[in-house]
Amino acid sequence: MASSTMPIGQKIIQTAIAYDVDPMTMIQLAKCESGLNPKAWNKTDPHGGAKGLYQYLPPTFKSYAKKAGIEDANIWH
Repeated sequence: MASSTMPIGQKIIQTAIAYDVDPMTMIQLAKCESGLNPKAWNKTDPHGGAKGLYQYLPPTFKSYAKKAGIEDANIWH
């Protein structure tokens, strides 16, 4: 998958292509949600704060990770 030194836009494009998702849609969504900041964290949210590029709430992220079969998923990765 994507290298940790690769710019975030390239990582998004590479991952979107690997999962057969429109890369530009994913970039625009990340721009809207986090300004393309993978460390974005809305600490004012009453549910623990939305986090990451796509601003998932931790329970939502864990639920989707579980459905995808990802053990010990990390919201920051």
